[in-house]
Amino acid sequence: MNNIKQILCTIAGAAKAATAFIVATLAGYLQSEKESQQAYIQQMQQQQRTAYIQSIMYELANNLYYVLKGRNYYFIKPLTASADIRSLNYQEYNGQFIYIYELTKTTQVTVASTILLQVKKDINADIAQAHHYLMSVYGEQAFMLTYPFLFHGIKVVGIKDTGTAIRIQIVSNYMP
Repeated sequence: MNNIKQILCTIAGAAKAATAFIVATLAGYLQSEKESQQAYIQQMQQQQRTAYIQSIMYELANNLYYVLKGRNYYFIKPLTASADIRSLNYQEYNGQFIYIYELTKTTQVTVASTILLQVKKDINADIAQAHHYLMSVYGEQAFMLTYPFLFHGIKVVGIKDTGTAIRIQIVSNYMP
């Protein structure tokens, strides 16, 4: 009888240890699976955010192309298509996005900062002029739907010569 008790106690202990092992293994697996799902969700959210920002940059470049096409700015190659405005990147600064684009230069000569400031001023003046013109031609509703970034306001806040291109930084009052 004592042998049976010992055997039953051994079996019970082994079953308890096996159960604890299974529970620990399952808990580890579930935790690993949860972390894997969280990493996947974060990756998908980042991809969606990137795609969203790229679509904004594309639409903003199209709005900017309307302003810049047919214009001549010092050392900037005249634009023939919206693809001539190359989207580079964006930065978030104080809750506002700064969109960074490049425009091809017509020369390899470094452009002086005073000329760059004049180009920035000229582009901003052309943006304001285009805004007034489009508002008068389209009316408020159609203008807002056709050129939402121009309607709500965009502005060149930075300009820099990179050697092969002119890099501009744009802020917008519109965030779709």
